[in-house]
This record gives sequence, structure tokens and C-alpha cells, in this order.
Amino acid sequence: SMFVSMFASTLVSMLVYVFASMFVFMFASMPAFILAFMPASIPASMSASMLASIPASMLVSMLVSMFASMFVSMFASTLVSMLVYVFASMFVFMFASMPAFILAFMPASIPASMSASMLASI
Repeated sequence: SMFVSMFASTLVSMLVYVFASMFVFMFASMPAFILAFMPASIPASMSASMLASIPASMLVSMLVSMFASMFVSMFASTLVSMLVYVFASMFVFMFASMPAFILAFMPASIPASMSASMLASI
């Protein structure tokens, strides 16, 4: 269950990190795309001032996206690993304690020798 939870949490955190950074970068770099496909009829002064503000905004957005995606991936991976661990240990315990349950509710008509040998082997 530890292996399964570790594997699942790593996989999920990788996926979440990739998707979160992709979306955050997409939204952060949107002003640049808008500026690239902006019609030339817009005044040059406005275009120049926006162009000057892009590097700073891109830097800020990159930092924000990095921290946001890190936080999201850490939170998601912790949550998923906790859930996977709980469910995996629950199932493992359930299947491990099944012979004892079967033995507890076994009909008395089954030969005692077989029951005793099973009890000894458990």
C-alpha cells in the first residue's frame, strides 16, 4: 500500500504540476499574444507602454505560476497520497482478515480436523 500510494501521489503531482503550469503560463502570456496580433490602428504610444510592461509582468507571472503550481501539486499529491494510503490499507486489512471472518462464520458441519488444520495454518 505504501508503494501504491507513493507511485500514485508522484504520478498525480507530476500531472497536476504539468497542467497547472501550462494553464498558468497560458494565462500569464496572454497579454503578449494579444499584443502580437493587435491591429496596427491602435496608437503606438499605448503599444510601446504595454510592450515595456510585458517583461516585468511576465517575470511576475512566471514567479506566481511557479509558486502556485508548486503549492497546488504539493497539496494535491499530499491529499491523493493520504486517500490512496487510507483506501489501500483498508483493502489490504480487509483481505488479510478475510480468512478469520470466513473461519468465524464457518458452518459446524465442516470436519473439525480440517477446521483445526486451517486454524493452525492461519
